[in-house]
Amino acid sequence: MAIRINGNVPVQTRSSESAKEKTAAPGFDAAMRNAVSSKETMIQPAVHDHGELHGRERLADLVRQYGEDNDYAKALIGIEKSIDTFFPGISDEAKDSWIDLSIDSGVNQLTGNSLDGKSGHISQVLVQKTVQDYHVAHGNMQFVDVGWGRSMESIREIIEKAIHDIDHPLSGQPPKSASAQKLVEQERDFYARFLEKMAW
Repeated sequence: MAIRINGNVPVQTRSSESAKEKTAAPGFDAAMRNAVSSKETMIQPAVHDHGELHGRERLADLVRQYGEDNDYAKALIGIEKSIDTFFPGISDEAKDSWIDLSIDSGVNQLTGNSLDGKSGHISQVLVQKTVQDYHVAHGNMQFVDVGWGRSMESIREIIEKAIHDIDHPLSGQPPKSASAQKLVEQERDFYARFLEKMAW
């Protein structure tokens, strides 16, 4: 029995497999088929394909297979919790698209944390949410958008602003490392793909 690293997660292989079979199928789900807890190296039982499951059903299926105490499953649950907190006005269709993109990319872009817990950064949507919360907490209501995230139109504007802020960073910021810049590029790609899926 050999253990091979594919992406961020160990996967189980058989010594009798051909070289072609040892290459995991594309997509984050395939890489997670034998996901391990970040706290200990333990091979999980193989999981079943998700077929045509999407969004919340796909997330629930993964959580059921890994068990709610698994760190990856907890991160998956965190995706939907984050969406409900940031975007209370999101449609079911948009929510399912966001969840699918999050699972595929392996990152909760609302918090900036990877689902395997190995990397993270401050996302532009999180920056916007933090600014809103700060002004609410300090009573600066003239700076508060009371409709922030409460409609699909607001969500579209939030995502477009996030892309704009990535493309036009504030002057005077220190240069990012190659790894940090890659995370930012992945974040921008996520937002662009979400807007494309929703076809506003």
